[in-house]
This record gives sequence, structure tokens and C-alpha cells, in this order.
Amino acid sequence: MILEKLLALLSEAYGYEEVELEESTVLEELAGDTMELEDLILAIESEFEVDLSDEDCGALTVAELADCIEDALSED
Repeated sequence: MILEKLLALLSEAYGYEEVELEESTVLEELAGDTMELEDLILAIESEFEVDLSDEDCGALTVAELADCIEDALSED
């Protein structure tokens, strides 16, 4: 569920079809620069109501980020 929602958010943010994004896609590959990556992380935090500021999210794959979100949600 979280992975699918994350893929939908990323596809909307970057204009990709969901089928074009893979679980192994690294977030840094999607974002054009650091500011864009920071905006993306803020959007993800807002959408899932989690705090990812302690993570180096840019180096994570989509699947790893989904796992981080799931872990953060289970802590609440």
C-alpha cells in the first residue's frame, strides 16, 4: 500500500507513468538538484505524516524509502 502510494506521488511529481518507475529507482536520479530533492522529501513527509529528516533519503531507492515510511508509521 505504501509503496503504491509513494510511486503514485513520485509519478505525479515528476511526470512519469507509474509503470516507468521501479522499486530500485534512487530518489537522487529523479530529482534534478538538492532543492528539488528537499521539496520532494517535504511532500512525502506531508503525504504520509512522517518525519524523515534524520534519513539521507536521496540515496535511498523507492523501495527502501517505502520501508522507512512504514517503519516511521509503525513507531507512532
